[in-house]
Amino acid sequence: MPSVYELAAAAGRVGLGSQGAASASAGALGLAQRVREWSAALAQQVMGQADAVGQAAGQAVVAGQVQWESVAGRAFRSALEAEGASARALQGELEASAQEVRLAGEVVAAELEAVAAAIGAAGAAVDAALAGMAVLDDIDLDDFMVYAERAHLPALQGALTSAMGNPLLARVSTALAGAGW
Repeated sequence: MPSVYELAAAAGRVGLGSQGAASASAGALGLAQRVREWSAALAQQVMGQADAVGQAAGQAVVAGQVQWESVAGRAFRSALEAEGASARALQGELEASAQEVRLAGEVVAAELEAVAAAIGAAGAAVDAALAGMAVLDDIDLDDFMVYAERAHLPALQGALTSAMGNPLLARVSTALAGAGW
């Protein structure tokens, strides 16, 4: 019958920690990709609005080129010019907003990739600690617990659990679901 330390070392060699982390890490990477797609689509929608506002500004400029003789006509032309200027400013703001949406999506995606990397590293650390148990001689369960503490196995497992439960994962998933993504 294998000893406790042989079982722990075997668990580390087969990647018990990294196997558990792989799914969570892949999920975080998948969320990062979905965030990029969503932010690109949203930015494209905002740019569509900017284009529509730009077209309206262009139409105001064309309509304002008519030489009005009456006082009312000149006032109308002045109003069209003011509306055209306002529309051009709004177009610029919308274009800047679209860029900010794209950049914000990249920032969130990069953070999710960092979470995925942390999950993977924590899983690998658990594996390394378990595999390190192979150097122990045949020991009983009480001694194993002491060696596990010295190897920081509970803390490493806690770090893995914490990384897998990063609140950013749930918040982004909820936000994307709420947006229909």
